[in-house]
Amino acid sequence: AVGSLLALEESTLSAQVEGRVDKVLVDVGDVVTEGQPLILLDQRELQIEVDRQQGIVKQVRAQLGIGPNAPLPSDPRKMATVQRAEADLFDADHKYARAKEMFNDKLISQQEFDEVESRDHSAQATYDLALQEIERLKALLISSQASADLAQKKLGDATIRAPFPGAIETRSVHPGEYLRLQSPVLVLVRT
Repeated sequence: AVGSLLALEESTLSAQVEGRVDKVLVDVGDVVTEGQPLILLDQRELQIEVDRQQGIVKQVRAQLGIGPNAPLPSDPRKMATVQRAEADLFDADHKYARAKEMFNDKLISQQEFDEVESRDHSAQATYDLALQEIERLKALLISSQASADLAQKKLGDATIRAPFPGAIETRSVHPGEYLRLQSPVLVLVRT
């Protein structure tokens, strides 16, 4: 009888990130285990991006006044910048109320009253802006944390690993080559 032998599984492995091939750790015919590193891409640029993104996360956390592992603030009114703006608003409201009484009793001029009223409106706007700034920083922290996680994932993807145990059928890359996304690098078969 004439027949063909087929592998139980056959997978063409490809690059999930772009980069220069640093090391090829296997060759045709090598038997590999699941999760074993097969090809290493140059990780320097990817590490720099991870460091940059983590720096942005630290910067935003510092602006929010929270530690590296602290959760996002649930009540923005408890943040220092908002509390300061709230204190300024409280002071401006009281000065405005006193100025209004004094103006009604003709003890201060229209110009003085207008200045106090303007400061009160300005303090209210500053308070509103402080609340909005906290919400903006919270959104920026979520976004920058996601970017840092993505950069960390790409760094991990710079090591191409065996998805299952098997043998290398073909190898199409060599050290020094530049791989594009989805560039096929190896064919792995489970016999």
